[in-house]
Amino acid sequence: MATISQIELQITSDSTISNISLYSGEAEITRVLKFPINSGLNKATIYGLSPSLRQDTLRVEGQGRASINDVTVSKTTDPSKINDIPPDPLQSKRLEVQKALKSATQSRKMLSNYLAAVSPGNVSADELDKMLDNFVGLTEKADARVREAERQLGDIDDEIAMRPAKTSAENPTGRWQVSVLLDADEDAEVQLVLKYVVHGADWTPSYDVRVDTQKTTDNITIVYKALISQSTGENWRDTPLVLETVTPSFGNPHTDLPTWSVSVFKPHPSAPVAVPAFYSRGRSLTPMAMMAQVPPSAWYRPRSRSFSADSSLDRRARRRSRSPVKYLDAPAAIPKSDKGSLSATFQVAGLVDIPSDGIQHHVAISTMKFNTKIQWYSIPKLDTRVYLTAKIKNETEYAFVKGKANVFVDGSFVASSTIPPVNPQEIFDCPLGSDPAIKIIYHPQEKHASQAGIVSRYSKQSFTQRITIQNTKSVLLENLKILENIPISQDERITVKLISPALPQPTVLQNLQGVRKSIKVASGILAHWDKADDQDVEDSAVGKDGKLNWLLNIPPRQSVNMALQFDVSHPTGIHLLNIS
Repeated sequence: MATISQIELQITSDSTISNISLYSGEAEITRVLKFPINSGLNKATIYGLSPSLRQDTLRVEGQGRASINDVTVSKTTDPSKINDIPPDPLQSKRLEVQKALKSATQSRKMLSNYLAAVSPGNVSADELDKMLDNFVGLTEKADARVREAERQLGDIDDEIAMRPAKTSAENPTGRWQVSVLLDADEDAEVQLVLKYVVHGADWTPSYDVRVDTQKTTDNITIVYKALISQSTGENWRDTPLVLETVTPSFGNPHTDLPTWSVSVFKPHPSAPVAVPAFYSRGRSLTPMAMMAQVPPSAWYRPRSRSFSADSSLDRRARRRSRSPVKYLDAPAAIPKSDKGSLSATFQVAGLVDIPSDGIQHHVAISTMKFNTKIQWYSIPKLDTRVYLTAKIKNETEYAFVKGKANVFVDGSFVASSTIPPVNPQEIFDCPLGSDPAIKIIYHPQEKHASQAGIVSRYSKQSFTQRITIQNTKSVLLENLKILENIPISQDERITVKLISPALPQPTVLQNLQGVRKSIKVASGILAHWDKADDQDVEDSAVGKDGKLNWLLNIPPRQSVNMALQFDVSHPTGIHLLNIS
């Protein structure tokens, strides 16, 4: 019987990560191992694979003058075979807290020893009093450090006790090992490439949106980041990283359709069943019965502790192998993701270092600058705060995945927002939070009632809504939009007339000419009907809802006053709803 040379390798110390493709909830790892083999049969066993390995996804490829005869994957039963397990972050933190507790305890003991060594006869009463005060203060600090360390130690122990044992990265028996049987004609060096998928890894997009209101170009900067966390049991050191928004499903579970049969419903004779029925003129129609769908067959059925392997080794050596080389077909990718339907791939620049600690680590994807027109707007009837927004065209090569954004205006954090999913060349609205430097006073509404007419008496109510806006900035405020509205009559007996601003009302125009025009109210103030500048809105719809806009430019550290005035007329004796 031929002798088999045994080769033992560690996945972390004896391999390098050539690529990681990170999806939602899992990652595909590609590792490269180079090692010498002897002529004849060689069994290379690779220890320490992640406890979260998906066994059915592991593939082996190779290069060199040898052939792969067999590959088996199994759980490691001998803990001594694994010597490069990454430290458990909780256990590491526990050691740090234990050191802090020991240091605080020693400090308290040193203080007590020092006070015990003091001879009262060698110091005056005043000096002894000061010494005691200092001792009390230092002892209280040391005691506080001891209590805090003990509290942290208790919290860590509770967390360790509640953690499922099977997810612990320090459990060697939870790890996988791969054995590859190689056949070579002569002593040689071979290269194996392992590709496998692990659970316990994820990434989410994150953005910093920085706005400079005093710049006219490059006034918005978006820092595109990824928050990456992984607890796979393998540290990712100095590795290239690709971020994916679509998670592949390895294999196609649907290979055929079951037979769809229709038959007449027949209740069981021994157990009468109430049958749902539809009745029509005294006749009942029994429902159709559908055959239950049979479970689809699995796309891959490995034999016990063994599977097919993909190899690119020397063809001549492969032909001389003792058994035929088997291949694992590449599975199909089925999109499924928590990042929406947008499909994108991001190659992170440089190399990353992500430990297996379950903590989110920030990785920069790109920094992008945009030239855009910032819009200030407010609806003071509902909220007197002034908000910023911008329409941004994504002229970069990156697709934006929906994610949270921190918004900074002129260097100050103002709000948390959300970036929607955006493809390149698409335009999106980007909320930028509120601007506290713009103050609005929404004065109490003024109302006056009067009556007119001799034969047909009419009642008229005149309303005035005054608004004061103050720009406390040291620069000109441009493009502030104030949204207001007047009531819309739902009865032909009720007439609403806009007095100020004197916009042409579509309800009284013989035609719609001029309904989109803006009028000058005062210096730096224009008014028009809401959506009058939106060409996608039909002329007949402009102003129909009673909403109007003021557009303002306010000089630095100045205030402006505006007034909305309108009359509501109706026959005397009827009462109006929703008018105040």
